[in-house]
Formats: sequence, C-alpha cells, structure tokens
Amino acid sequence: MSKLPYVCIPFTRDKEINFNSLLEAVEKTCGKKMKEVLLSDFILNEPEGYELNHGVYIFKDGPNIKYIGKASSRPFIERIPAHLDTRANGWMNNMLKIIWEDTSRSDYLRESLFVIENYELLLVFFSKEEDHLKEKISEVEKFLINNLSCLNKKKRKK
Repeated sequence: MSKLPYVCIPFTRDKEINFNSLLEAVEKTCGKKMKEVLLSDFILNEPEGYELNHGVYIFKDGPNIKYIGKASSRPFIERIPAHLDTRANGWMNNMLKIIWEDTSRSDYLRESLFVIENYELLLVFFSKEEDHLKEKISEVEKFLINNLSCLNKKKRKK
C-alpha cells in the first residue's frame, strides 16, 4: 500500500520557515491520485516528529497546482472529503464550483468529481513541536496561494 506523499516544512536554524525550499519541494513532489487515496492513508502516513492531522493540502493536476487549502481546526481526514460534497447547498464544495467554472461542465458538481479523481493530493506537514500551529498553517497556505498559480487564488483576499 502506498502512502500519501507529503512535504515537511523546512525550517532554518532560527526556526523560521524556509519558504523558498518549501515552494521548490511543493512544485517537485508528485501527489497521489484522488481515486487511489484511502482512509488508511490519513491514519498510517505520519512521518516521525511531524503532525499528521493538520497542515496544508494541495490538489495538483500533473505539475499544475489546482487548489490549496488548510486543515487547521479539522484534521485532513475530515477536511478534504468535505470538498467532495455534490449537494448544491454544500457549504464546503467551493473547489467543485471552481473546477466547474474552469472546465464549463454542465452537471457541474457531479462532473467536477470526475475531474478531481485524477487530481493528485499532496500534504504539507508541520513539526509536532511547532508553536502556534494554526497561525503557521495559515501563513504557509497564504504564501503558497500567493506564490503559485491555483484556481482558488482569485477567490482569496490578499
């Protein structure tokens, strides 16, 4: 069983995030296709010394970054599936709506799922010893959205 690919946050000696190394790692690391992701991937994927439940998640289509999100209050295992809600009034299905706008599909929510199943999922992990984890996760998410081309970039306020 192959695990979910991840990038661990690179720190400098003074515990500041090395954003250039992070950006390079995110761009170079391939994800795991969504149609191959298993619930057990979220449970059995923790690298030693790093937080499994919370961090930044990235949907990629080959080398193209499609969507960047964060799991700071809810763990990955709850947050990521919430994006796949095909109900028209689903509160977390913004990614499906953005994909529909990008592809101009007719039955947008269900059709968007067919697009997403071939996207790759990549997680960004933080050290378990990290202070102010929620703030760091938000900082990294904002940095990645502002420095990478993704579909939800235009939806975010700077």
